Amino acid sequence: MKSMVYTINGSTGTLPVLCKLFGVSEHCVRFRMRNGMTLQEALTTPTQMGGKRVPKPKEPEKVIEPPKPEEKKHEFVRVGASGGYWR
Repeated sequence: MKSMVYTINGSTGTLPVLCKLFGVSEHCVRFRMRNGMTLQEALTTPTQMGGKRVPKPKEPEKVIEPPKPEEKKHEFVRVGASGGYWR
């Protein structure tokens, strides 16, 4: 079986040759044509981000703050009749 030869915008070749010429992957062109685009539209429509995948944005990490220590209240402890200490 012979390969089909197409002419798009003055360039002639088989589908793989035209895909290389226009810088679009063969998979992308076939997908676009399956979804209703003409061959010319499929070859001349630019790919998103030049064919590179865009990484998903990372969710910001949750910052867990350590619990605040309770303020110690100093109290005077009386020991005996004459003295004591602070605790």
